[in-house]
Amino acid sequence: MKSGFSKSRRAVRVETRAGKPPGGNAARLTSREREVLLLIAEGKANKETAALIGISIKTVEKHRGNLMAKLDIHNTAGLTRFAIAAGIIQTGLRQDCGGGL
Repeated sequence: MKSGFSKSRRAVRVETRAGKPPGGNAARLTSREREVLLLIAEGKANKETAALIGISIKTVEKHRGNLMAKLDIHNTAGLTRFAIAAGIIQTGLRQDCGGGL
């Protein structure tokens, strides 16, 4: 079924499928899943995440898989967008810039 959106447009909208706000799914995450999600969104590799929080790489991979299954998101970029939309991570972008550098 064609949606009329380009492929990249659909990818951006992945968090709001079925009309649910992205923050609603964040409440279903465990504290460890939220911690792993934060580190994923910050660009940390599985090995680095494991070392930072003191768990095995396999456990990080399992948490990543659980996140993707719970949130119905299938890539790291989608997880990062979800983390930003849910307020788990801040983008660092200022909205009061006024147009100048």
